[in-house]
Parts: sequence; C-alpha cells; structure tokens
Amino acid sequence: MPVTTRKHVRLPWHVTLMLKLSESMLSSKLWRLWAKALGEKDGRTDREADIIAGIRTLIFVSYMVTNLFIISGVIRHWNGGTQRLPVQHQSI
Repeated sequence: MPVTTRKHVRLPWHVTLMLKLSESMLSSKLWRLWAKALGEKDGRTDREADIIAGIRTLIFVSYMVTNLFIISGVIRHWNGGTQRLPVQHQSI
C-alpha cells in the first residue's frame, strides 16, 4: 500500500499569528477557557478549533474597538450642540 502524505496548506499570516499567540498564551488552560467562553467548540481537530476560536477573538476585539469609538464620540459631543442664551436674551 502506498504511503500518502498530507499536503501542507499555507495559512494566511493573521491566522498563523493567532495560532502562535494562542500557543504562547499564559497557559493552555487559559486559552481553553477563553475558547469555551466564545462559544461551542467547532472544528474536526484541535488545530481547526483553535483557528475558529482565533477568528472569533478577532471579531470580538473588533466589536469592542467599535463600541469604544462610538462611546468616545458620544462623550465628546455630549451637550456640545446646545448653547444656552443668557436669561435677558431668551425669547418668551
């Protein structure tokens, strides 16, 4: 029977970076807990599940950054459009 080898698929740089970060996190237990917090474990292998958890982490971070910009814009323009006239110049 001939020996078959698996073809190595080159992953995009951001997926590779996320995998390296996930491997070098404080502990594998912390990564496992974070991945479970993101949702149900998907993927046929542990590596595929880690890639999916990395993508979910990127989506979560983008949500948080977007929300911070929205909140900072609201705070910056809080009461910025309303100017009160002095009492003697107000119309009745």
